[in-house]
Amino acid sequence: NTYDGAITFNSGANRVGSDADTLTLSSFAGTISSTRSLLVGGAGNTTFSGRFTGSSSGTITKDGAGTLTLSATNFAINGGVIVNAGTLALGTNDALGATTGITVNNATFDLGSYSNAMGDVTVTNGGRITNGTLTGSSYASGAVGKTNTISANLTGSGGLTLIGNSNTTVLSGANSYSGDTALNNTSSTNMRLRVNSTNALSSNSSLLGSSSAARTPTLELAAAGSYTMQNFKGGNMIFLATNGDATISFTNTSITNEMSAGDKTFYATNVNVSIAGALDVSATTADKDFRFFGDGDYTLDGSILTTNNTFTSSLVAGTTGTVTLNASNNYNGTTTVNSNATLLLGDNNALGTTNSGTTVLSGGALDLGGRTVSGETLLIEGAGVSSGGAIKNSSASAATFSGAVTFSNTTAIATTNGKITLSGAIGQTAGTTNGLTKTGSSTLTLSGADANTYSGRTTINGGVLELNKTAGVNAIAGAVTVGSGASLLLSANNQVDDASAITLSGGTITRASGVSEVFGNLDLTTASFLNFGTGNTGTVSFGTYTPSSLLTVQNFLPGNTLTFGSDLTSTINNTSFFSFSGNFTSSYSGSTFTITAIPEPSTYVAAIALLGLMLWPSRRRLLKDARSILGLRAPARDRLKSL
Repeated sequence: NTYDGAITFNSGANRVGSDADTLTLSSFAGTISSTRSLLVGGAGNTTFSGRFTGSSSGTITKDGAGTLTLSATNFAINGGVIVNAGTLALGTNDALGATTGITVNNATFDLGSYSNAMGDVTVTNGGRITNGTLTGSSYASGAVGKTNTISANLTGSGGLTLIGNSNTTVLSGANSYSGDTALNNTSSTNMRLRVNSTNALSSNSSLLGSSSAARTPTLELAAAGSYTMQNFKGGNMIFLATNGDATISFTNTSITNEMSAGDKTFYATNVNVSIAGALDVSATTADKDFRFFGDGDYTLDGSILTTNNTFTSSLVAGTTGTVTLNASNNYNGTTTVNSNATLLLGDNNALGTTNSGTTVLSGGALDLGGRTVSGETLLIEGAGVSSGGAIKNSSASAATFSGAVTFSNTTAIATTNGKITLSGAIGQTAGTTNGLTKTGSSTLTLSGADANTYSGRTTINGGVLELNKTAGVNAIAGAVTVGSGASLLLSANNQVDDASAITLSGGTITRASGVSEVFGNLDLTTASFLNFGTGNTGTVSFGTYTPSSLLTVQNFLPGNTLTFGSDLTSTINNTSFFSFSGNFTSSYSGSTFTITAIPEPSTYVAAIALLGLMLWPSRRRLLKDARSILGLRAPARDRLKSL
């Protein structure tokens, strides 16, 4: 049916209904005032092909299972449009006025192939906005326990705010709105925003999480790939990828991301999170933690700041992935690396101020990333992720940590790439005996002027452990094991406690030029090496030793000395137990067996021959002088003269 006559609405509630087929109304007289309302319903469809003659302050409510289609432009319904059932459809662009708001309540708003710029947009109680392009002044979605879906493209300067407990909002359009995406309703729990494609999450928008940890919302990335937003403006947030790995990057560097006030937690599952801008983690009401949990990687390119230092702000790396700090930071609390987490440093000052230090819990790892860290204290509680090193260096560049290090358990340090230097004192927690295991093919150097006091065994399973503290200062206080293919490099005098027992299990002790060292008792479990190196000579001394495997002594050049606290007279020439690169003499006196490198015999012969060659041209003068000096008589003098 089609009615072309003018329709006037009286005060109060007015109803237009179609029980079947389609009713088309093309002309309206006047407006809907604030004292009037229009209800459009019925199981049939209704089309408004005309519009009101002016701006209406009343409301239009759509109920019934049918569809109401607006085919004229600029229905200026300032009181708003409410869709409680069925479908409100657009039949042209901008059918609703620019200030008209709409609430879609368990119903459908279908824009078709059209676009509409309008006022506030609310979807609730399982409502749906489909197709087309919508430019709202603002967007709100949510209701307790319901799922709202928006497949229309959302544009404009408005933002999207989620409301209501245990609600889910699903976005699947190509969205470009620039207002905030706010999941920050502190009275709502279990809020979830699901985006079904990478462009459903507006790259022009910033994300705002909840300030309440008990009401942490979820951003579900339902498509694998890379997502981009402007800023993370604060709060707690769960990042969840449900159909393959995803990455979300907050790219704006001109605005500081706000993470102040109470504890803040990121929890990422199958998602890598990258934040380019600075983060303010000021603790304004009490001490706080800034935490990274889940299994994703986090990359923070901007500084972590505390613009308000009233309380202490600490950082916790709790993800089973890697947290990378690429900027100079000034947060003022502790840095904690949890079990199975790795903290990678991308800046020399990444660990914030040196007030409180860094703790690496058992199973966690600090990756120095080729950086030089000064003044930071470090507590190590284990051997790293999968025993792969509690301290490591993934960079090809050398890394240095100059602060004091404390072991509360036996610790592993891995140098699989670049060299690591620990120049501070290394100790252990009171009442414990803890050791160090060196792994990886590169070099770990223990240097500095302060003695290391950890007393457990130092085990070198790969690469080189270089001892280069001030001469006479202990780099190692306990026993030492050098494994197969590994090396202990002595770069300065007296680096090991004189009582430290040493076990060689296929490894090498190498002496730098001019260095001397005293060890405790020696044990070989398999053929091993002692390399005296080149340059200035020195002495290497061991305590007791019972030969059981071959000890090959390399570069044993004249002037070098090797001593043992056992009588090795019966075994020193046994080639199953000793192999020297040069000649030597040996002796046992008191409790010391001394082996001294001497020149080869051929060296003496060569020296005599060289002397003869030098004197041959002067032989007659030398003989004449000899006759005169010796006062030889004629017969003897003549015989000498005949020479």
